[in-house]
Amino acid sequence: MAATAGKTARTRKLDRREILDVASELLLSEGPKALSMRRVAQAVGASTMVLYTEFGSKDGLIGALLAEGFRRFAVALAAARGRDPWQRLRRLGHAYRGFALQNPAYYLLMWSPRPVDLNPDKEGDGGAAFRVLLDTMTEVMTALDRPARDIEPAAMNTWSIVHGFCSLELAGTFGARAHADAAYETTLDFIEGGLRR
Repeated sequence: MAATAGKTARTRKLDRREILDVASELLLSEGPKALSMRRVAQAVGASTMVLYTEFGSKDGLIGALLAEGFRRFAVALAAARGRDPWQRLRRLGHAYRGFALQNPAYYLLMWSPRPVDLNPDKEGDGGAAFRVLLDTMTEVMTALDRPARDIEPAAMNTWSIVHGFCSLELAGTFGARAHADAAYETTLDFIEGGLRR
């Protein structure tokens, strides 16, 4: 019986995304030390060989986690649409928070000190996410007749405010969801008001 269970663990076909989701949850609940290949393999019910075949090493696994997080993040932001740049900017804010709340493990990994010295490719999904905001901010600044030099600082300031709110919310700062929802709308109003001044 034990031999059969061992064989199942060694040969079970696992979806890459499933492995990454389990690994991200381990990181969130147990900290960086939980990201050993042995611990992740145990959690997904597979052998370490399956993980080494898929990711090469622990650093490869962490790099894949970062890439997956930023890929999902870029997809979430790119889905934000609106008739005018102000509407798109607000919807980007909602998409950012939605991603953070739906993917807290990935979000915290993406924006925390790296367990290893790995960074997402700036030309890949990490950069793609920022470009979505930058493109919308370009339209906002054009509508306000502001110079091009104001675009990137305005985008970074906006990103910082939204990121700060979401990080505080994930830490439990705002309490009840309804209170956090109202506070976030006020935050988005604050951003828009500051840009329009």
